Amino acid sequence: MNKNSITSYAGFLVVDFHVVDTKNQAGFYSGIFDSSFYAGQFLSSFILGIMSDTLGRRPLLLFGCLGSIMCTLSLGFSFNYPWAVASRFLLGLVNGNLGVINAFMGDLSTKENRTQVFGLIGLMNGCGMIVGSTIGAYLCRPAIQYPSVFGDVQFFHTFPYILPNVVCVSLTLVAFILSVIFLQEPRAIEKMNCKWYVVIKIIITKVLVRIKDMIKMCFSKEYIGILTCFMNAVLQCSCGMVWGMIPLLMMASVDVGGFGWETAEIGTFLLISAIGIIITQLFIYKPIVNLLKPLWTNRLGSAGLFFMYNVPPCIHYLYPYGTLLLWIVFGFYSASLQTVMQFALSTNQVLVGNSVTKNLMGSLFGLSQSLLAFLRLIGPLV
Repeated sequence: MNKNSITSYAGFLVVDFHVVDTKNQAGFYSGIFDSSFYAGQFLSSFILGIMSDTLGRRPLLLFGCLGSIMCTLSLGFSFNYPWAVASRFLLGLVNGNLGVINAFMGDLSTKENRTQVFGLIGLMNGCGMIVGSTIGAYLCRPAIQYPSVFGDVQFFHTFPYILPNVVCVSLTLVAFILSVIFLQEPRAIEKMNCKWYVVIKIIITKVLVRIKDMIKMCFSKEYIGILTCFMNAVLQCSCGMVWGMIPLLMMASVDVGGFGWETAEIGTFLLISAIGIIITQLFIYKPIVNLLKPLWTNRLGSAGLFFMYNVPPCIHYLYPYGTLLLWIVFGFYSASLQTVMQFALSTNQVLVGNSVTKNLMGSLFGLSQSLLAFLRLIGPLV
């Protein structure tokens, strides 16, 4: 949710902080802003995955949740571009536990029900997109969007992005409190009754051992685990490039091939996309996977993505025919894109989870998240 809320206004943030003069020039610096999140994630994901195998999933998830609260609040109080990039980097650094979440769900599942379990992650991602994109689109820049209410409040001129981030922090805080009360460790963890520096030494040793294990996997019958990690990184990178490009296309002026839209219209598009995720996961994903099995569903989704990625620039040619037709086509496109994305991404997580035993699952999902972060670090810049 915290990550999705930024998508609606990343390009406008670059303009508001006077990094560029016009919206048409926002692409490069918006890409740097987005990539900073994945730079942090790249540095932490693999290590946090290994630590979750050693210390348990629960403490790492709670740490990530608490870190997310602080970094999101810092982003809201940013008043210049370097501060915003630094906050975004730190948010990615503490959100390396996305791989831990996948490992947590893998611990709770078996090969028989893993397809449904990882489909649930896709469903929750859709809910997060609905909440995040709505908050980001309609609450950012309140002094500009709602001048009759906030126009005279200097605080919102100084911190134009504080409002959506405070709302996200509040919801994340509720999730943190509920996790502290109800979240249980999914597997038995050996307690280490020793001093803190001994624990650090043990963790460093295990990191080195896990790296050695990953290298051995590349040259063993378990190489499929590394291959599925790479597949996941490539698919997620391509999706990140598209989701970074579409808002920039929408906010660009009509004379350069864009649509001249504001944050509200971009947020509405993301909202429609999120609804597409939920519909896919509730009514389409499971029957298709039961019919085709995860591997062929993944292949179907990957092939569909190749076609769907080429559509957005072509929609511009419908601009002279009116806003209604644009929204109909964009709505159909966003729902279709999310359907094939879920086919490709959710099943790939299943393939990663099925490729190793549970004692290596945290490490492998951490590696998958690190590879993903590295490619998505490059993706928005491209």
